[in-house]
Amino acid sequence: MNSGFYATDANGDYIPLNGTLYEQTSTTNTNESVAFVVPFDCELEFVLVRSEAACGSSVVGLHISSVDTEVPNTTAQDTVTVDMASDDTTYKFDFRLESNKVFAGQIVAIKFDPTSTPYDTNVTIVWKFYGNKPLGDSQ
Repeated sequence: MNSGFYATDANGDYIPLNGTLYEQTSTTNTNESVAFVVPFDCELEFVLVRSEAACGSSVVGLHISSVDTEVPNTTAQDTVTVDMASDDTTYKFDFRLESNKVFAGQIVAIKFDPTSTPYDTNVTIVWKFYGNKPLGDSQ
C-alpha cells in the first residue's frame, strides 16, 4: 500500500489508506479514510516512512478491531519505534518480530506518531497475505 499526507503538527495521525491525502488524529470521524477491511489473513511486515523533516523518535502503530466494532481500536495492537534523525531519509518500522497478525474481516488502521512535525510524508505499508480463501469464500 502506498500513502502520503501533509501534517502541520506532531500529533499522532492515522495514515490515509484509501487514496486521500488527509491524515487524522481519530478513527471516529470519516473512518473510511484511514481504515480498511482485511480480505485475507495476513501479517504486517513493515512500514516505510520518509518525511520532509527530521521527526526524531517516531512510533508506528497497528490498530485492529474485529466484528461488532465500527472503527479500529484506539489502542495499538503493536507499535514499533524508530529514530527518524534525518530529513528526506526513508526509515523502516519492522513489525516482523512483533505480534502483527491480522485476520480476514478485521478492520485496521496504521498510526504515525512523530516527536517533531513531519510535513510532507510518504508511506509504504507492506503486508504478507496468506491463505487461499478470502473472507466469506465457502469454496
